[in-house]
Amino acid sequence: MNARKYTKILNEALLGTLSDHNIPIDGFTFQQDNDPKHTANVSRRWLESHNIRVLPWPARTPEMNIIEHVWELIDQRIRQRPHAARSLDELWEWIQQEWYSIPESYIRSLYDSMIKRVADLKEAQGWNVPW
Repeated sequence: MNARKYTKILNEALLGTLSDHNIPIDGFTFQQDNDPKHTANVSRRWLESHNIRVLPWPARTPEMNIIEHVWELIDQRIRQRPHAARSLDELWEWIQQEWYSIPESYIRSLYDSMIKRVADLKEAQGWNVPW
């Protein structure tokens, strides 16, 4: 994915979600990491032009966004299936099945881990922390 595709997704999904839930632009702060498509000029300009506040993200952080762990779990579960998805529709169906089968306790454990993660990151002064 490149920055142009990313901003297209933001335009459709982020703005659509805000609209669907009646969330004003000034009513939230957007979180993203320092992936090149997130920090590209086209992406920064898009966010600025829509007055979207972005959470500052340290440059050398380990993975602090817990959703990445959820995506990894879903990926592992899909790869363990007996055969590869035969179509994008089938893959999308599998992703949804796996998403909805994630135990609440797993999500809770990720949230609970944030206190230690932030403390470790602070102690390491933004440098990588082994997890």
